[in-house]
Amino acid sequence: MSKQRAVRRAEREARQRTEREKAARASARRARWGSLVPRVRRRRGGSLLAAQRRRQNGVLIAFLLAGHVALWVATDSWWWRIGLLLFTVLLWPLLVTVVFDRRGSR
Repeated sequence: MSKQRAVRRAEREARQRTEREKAARASARRARWGSLVPRVRRRRGGSLLAAQRRRQNGVLIAFLLAGHVALWVATDSWWWRIGLLLFTVLLWPLLVTVVFDRRGSR
């Protein structure tokens, strides 16, 4: 009876040893890849207002990007290209307020 227990214990310890070694290799692999891959911040649920604001900003950026691409295709003047870019950056708060009616007091 004790020989059977000793055999089972040896098998169990061998299984545990291989599992520990596998876990150590996986941990080392994660640590190696973790240093190479940049960390990405995951967004937690967030509020409905934050989701709406992200959506609205995305729509506005898409339209402005289309306008900038059209200007780049239509003209060769760097003055117009840079001017429109600066104009867009400076007027972003005004565009957001006017287009989406974001008032300070609601």
